[in-house]
Amino acid sequence: MTEAFADFDNRELELGGDGTPFATLTALRDRIAAENSYIGWTKRQGGHWVVAGWDEAWGIYRDPETFRIKDAQLPPFTLPSGRPLMLAGYDGETHKNYRRLVQGWFNPPQVATMSDALREGARSLIEAFVDRGRADLGAELAWLVPFHAVARILGVDWRDSHLFSPWIRAMAQGAGSAVAGTQEHLDAMEAWFADYVDEKRKNPTDDVMSDLIRNGKVDGRPLTHQELQDYFTILLLGTVENTSLLLSGASWILARNPELRERLRTDLDLLPASVDEFLRFLSPGHGQARIPTRDVEIAGQEVKAGQKVLIYAPLINRDPRKFDRPDDFVPDRTPNPHLALSNGPHRCLGANLIRVEVVAVLTELLTALPDFALDPEVPVGWHQGGPSHGLRSVPVVF
Repeated sequence: MTEAFADFDNRELELGGDGTPFATLTALRDRIAAENSYIGWTKRQGGHWVVAGWDEAWGIYRDPETFRIKDAQLPPFTLPSGRPLMLAGYDGETHKNYRRLVQGWFNPPQVATMSDALREGARSLIEAFVDRGRADLGAELAWLVPFHAVARILGVDWRDSHLFSPWIRAMAQGAGSAVAGTQEHLDAMEAWFADYVDEKRKNPTDDVMSDLIRNGKVDGRPLTHQELQDYFTILLLGTVENTSLLLSGASWILARNPELRERLRTDLDLLPASVDEFLRFLSPGHGQARIPTRDVEIAGQEVKAGQKVLIYAPLINRDPRKFDRPDDFVPDRTPNPHLALSNGPHRCLGANLIRVEVVAVLTELLTALPDFALDPEVPVGWHQGGPSHGLRSVPVVF
């Protein structure tokens, strides 16, 4: 067991001179690799294990009978209802029954139909700042594009994002947060959702929520209003939060690497493979955790039943035992068995959509802005504290 995690908290990473925690994570990974010990105990967040190795993480993900997900989130997270996070907070048959209701909406052919709308949305956002010579690719592009996907999924006008943005950020803080305004935003979301469901019952459209409202059943009964709201909240969080952080991070990488940017710009066919490398390199969804239902051994360490185990993707995806040159961004890395989207029965439902979104946005960005760099006068803005982390603000000049 390594002592490297003794005071580790995935909500409070030390930021380096570039405004990110990657130097901190690299130093931590190097210590773990030198010790050849990929599990350690931290006293933070009530005390829990941290797993930092790919093989160990894979074994946990592929054994859902032993490692349950319910109540395991780190940091702890619940929906506004106080219920577990839809899909990501349930195990076994309950999880399967909820997931099968929406699985078909996120298969490759279905999400591919969103590509044109996503490209058009990205293009219009870029046109709004392309003549300025500077922009924040986090706030003005990465945060806004996913709302075009939300519009398709929910059957609403994407311009309703002015309503959704504060709700998503409030949910990302977690129910019961002390952050000012959080509860007020959650209350406003619940009121809006009640009206939304009433309208969808009267006038359904071709979208995920209309389908759930009309046809969604578990255990032979229709979904309750609360279950529908739980789906709504996870669809908002899952579609916007992690994707926007991934897009912001990708923009940051490209702004810092002109040779990489030019390579992708002149060979857009590399973009689909590069999405997996962006996911591996950035790992925005970092709070995956499990609780063993019995005493187990992980990396030679005994872990007691009931103890939380954080499967820490930012380190797992840079495990030198699994990835050659783990700290280099290799756009055509093959194979690229990263675990940024989890694995096993809880693998990210929106994995296919994420790929479509990133390819669409970067295609438009590289076409419209072949040459851009980080703004030397404005620092980037890193977000952490919830189940996801990453860059919210990426100021660039061009």
